[in-house]
Amino acid sequence: MALCCGQRKLVVVGGLCGIGLILVSIALFVAGGFYFLQQKNLSIQNAEDLLYIDGTLETSFEGPLGTAVAEQTQFSKWAWNSKERFDDCVQTAGRSAETCSRGAYQVQVVVFNVTNPLEVVLGTAKPKVQEIGPLYLYSMKSRINVDVNLWNAEKVARFQLSETFEIDAERCEDGCKALLDMEIVVPNIGWGGLMEVPGGQQVALYSFACIGIQQTFADKTKWPALGSILFGLDAGSESQAFASAFLVTDVAQVQASVLKFMQSLKAAQAEAAKGNSDAKCLMGTYLLNVTKCTNMEGTFKGFIPTVLSTLRTLYGSAYGVGDAMPIFIKKKVRDVIGFGPGAGFSDPILGNATFASYLAAQDSVDRFQELWMGSDQGLKGLGTVKKYQDAAYDCRIDADCKLSDPDKYDSCTADATCTPQEYYGYCQNHFPGQLWGDALGSEAASVGSSVPVFFSGQSVPMKVVSDNTLRVRASDGSEKELRYRKALFDYLPRRLESCNSTGAPGSGTPGIDCDGPPHTTKVGATRRVPLYGSLALFDHTGIDEAALGARGQVKAPYNAEDRVDIIRCKGTPWCDDPDKYSLYVKFEPELGFWFDAALPLQLAFRVGQTPSLLYPNMQDSLIPVLISIIRNSASEPALEQIQMLQGVPSRIDGAQTILLGVIIAGIVLGCIICIGTLYVKFAKSPEAEPRTISIGTERGELAGNTIDCAVVLDKESDSAENEKVVIVI
Repeated sequence: MALCCGQRKLVVVGGLCGIGLILVSIALFVAGGFYFLQQKNLSIQNAEDLLYIDGTLETSFEGPLGTAVAEQTQFSKWAWNSKERFDDCVQTAGRSAETCSRGAYQVQVVVFNVTNPLEVVLGTAKPKVQEIGPLYLYSMKSRINVDVNLWNAEKVARFQLSETFEIDAERCEDGCKALLDMEIVVPNIGWGGLMEVPGGQQVALYSFACIGIQQTFADKTKWPALGSILFGLDAGSESQAFASAFLVTDVAQVQASVLKFMQSLKAAQAEAAKGNSDAKCLMGTYLLNVTKCTNMEGTFKGFIPTVLSTLRTLYGSAYGVGDAMPIFIKKKVRDVIGFGPGAGFSDPILGNATFASYLAAQDSVDRFQELWMGSDQGLKGLGTVKKYQDAAYDCRIDADCKLSDPDKYDSCTADATCTPQEYYGYCQNHFPGQLWGDALGSEAASVGSSVPVFFSGQSVPMKVVSDNTLRVRASDGSEKELRYRKALFDYLPRRLESCNSTGAPGSGTPGIDCDGPPHTTKVGATRRVPLYGSLALFDHTGIDEAALGARGQVKAPYNAEDRVDIIRCKGTPWCDDPDKYSLYVKFEPELGFWFDAALPLQLAFRVGQTPSLLYPNMQDSLIPVLISIIRNSASEPALEQIQMLQGVPSRIDGAQTILLGVIIAGIVLGCIICIGTLYVKFAKSPEAEPRTISIGTERGELAGNTIDCAVVLDKESDSAENEKVVIVI
């Protein structure tokens, strides 16, 4: 009887253990699944939080990324200057200074020296330029005067950008530093501004002619008669009016009189072409017949060779290029790029310092900029440009747009003919992230997509071309895989509106790139200089002209690369690197963070487009002046952090997989236990022969109903299992 009870207990306990293990496993499956799903969702939400900064005050956070997603923390890091980023890498991340980026943009500058300036101005040969460089600089940027009230109210970052430049001492050795004081021949940006102003050359040269006349005829009493003697005007009122307008000692007044004369002459000639022979021009305040005005300008032109000879005598040494002045000028590289205090140059004749340099690599504080930063603003909230130079768009690009306030570049109203330059593109060093395919993510930066980058006032579309991997070195010395995507230059946006304009009212003024070479865009329009941007060395290999946006350009004047000979540098690793001018962005696809970007821009000066009064045979061509390459590469700690963030969901999935394995093992084990106990309970026992055993009473009487006894088995029997016991009394 005792044996039977033990068997039942074994079955019950085993069954309970098996069922309990299964139930616990199911509970773990439900609870663990819920927990890991919650953690994964929180990690994705945290990742999305890293892409936006909705305010500057919030300190609360939730999720596996901890305080990193708090708005106040994100804002503080966003506002760090270059030094603070470097210090954080060294002190907080505990990495060596060698592995930490200085938090600054690396800038490489290449300049071009014109080797045949005289042949260029005479039109006997196309320009030859020598590639020289690079010069290694750091661009140290700080966001200052941040409007936190606007940010918290409208989720818009409004700030000024302070920028300083330093020599990159680690990469810029003695030869690099000596480059700053090397003298090179470049197109004269100061004189070139005259070519962009209608009548600019005439104002300058005719004014010099008037000054020369004054110096030649020192006796002022003879001046009233010179209009008649030199220009064929009637003696008396006409000649006197000439002297009053042009023969005065105030140079600015002379220039103003010449400008008024040229403007009125152009209008009078237009009227005469319509048949109005009585059209008049202005000589000071005197109205002069258009025919005499035209003859008078012809006389001014006749003075130009004498004016040029005089200018060469007086100013030739200041230009340093012999008879190629004033189209070209010899200056130090530091002046060409504007590096350092007082760097830059002005035209020796004109004395204008409006265009101090080509690059302006000097300390500066820009006008206010604004960026969209809010999570409720969609993709534009990922730090896309809202305003640049305190303007939402630039009216100065289109001649049909009229500024109501000259100091506000967006103070015009767009209409059928006025199409301001729009500002758009990502400028916060990240693209839209796909967030591991979650609904919060975006496929806007998937392979095959085109995404715009905004830098240096230009919007440049980038084509995402490939998925790639690289090995990232972790702080413990191990290497881990980082998935990334690569985007390459897509095309250069150009202003090609109204290229076929007839000039009729309402037809619009041709866009600034309508008469420009393909694959170039005029970047100097707002500064009134013929300065063009393009890819380095005019190399547009693989760029589709149709995709470039050339549709609308009636006729391209020429290919820029065909009208210049570029002598490449040789003999150094940098010179011989075929990829040194690549334009690309490498970014992590889940969050969209950039970790390596190179953005080269070539600036070239156009000569000969407007016929030169000094050198009428000079050929129209674009002359490269410099290439600026802006590099932004993440430090090792930053790369490790990006790799860690990329792997958070997969690590959660891995932990969930391990838990699932444990759960499955628990369920299987529970099932095995249950099956085993059922087997014990229901399995049939084999028949056994009855055996007679002797019993001895320990207490009690045979006549009682209950017998307490002890069963003693034969010693030959190993156990009581499968025994049939017959008790004989």
